[in-house]
Amino acid sequence: MSFKTVLVAGASRGIGLAVAEHLSSQANRLLAVSRTAARSGSGFRQIYLTWQAWKL
Repeated sequence: MSFKTVLVAGASRGIGLAVAEHLSSQANRLLAVSRTAARSGSGFRQIYLTWQAWKL
């Protein structure tokens, strides 16, 4: 089995957020980073909820 680790920069909004949401269902490990901590909370929460939906 091949494990994937994916790093998405700019994952708090825009294209980075869309990419992170999409990859959250395909990667074994997703590292999402953002420059601004204040904005990252809602974006990362959205990625987590997308991951939970695919996990079920």
